[in-house]
Amino acid sequence: MSSPSYRAIAGVIIVTVLALSGLYWFHSRNESTANGTGLTYHGSFYWASGAEVRSDSLGNNIATAVPFQDTTATLREIKGLDPNVTVAAWLPMISSQVPRPAWILISTDKGRGTNPKAFTDTSAVLVTQ
Repeated sequence: MSSPSYRAIAGVIIVTVLALSGLYWFHSRNESTANGTGLTYHGSFYWASGAEVRSDSLGNNIATAVPFQDTTATLREIKGLDPNVTVAAWLPMISSQVPRPAWILISTDKGRGTNPKAFTDTSAVLVTQ
């Protein structure tokens, strides 16, 4: 029985490293992108729903001067919701639902951030029209 040559072993290692590097590059490019309107706060992307939060549902301020498009936003807790997932942001008009600056529900949960009326907890805090 002959043992594999060093050249063959080196070739397998090089091919494996290149393949894994390519997979890592592809995965890291696609993982960190988000499409849609929203903002990044503390390293997390928050989807902006375009739906207004009722004033009696607003809690404490948690951040000011958070970059949003060409302006900044103030963030507030929403009573009864986890502030690590869903908060309110003072945003300029971003949709025809609310044709003025308002407290808009934003969420790291894409479902809640794009369709808050579909969830009992988030729909309960929204202005009804």
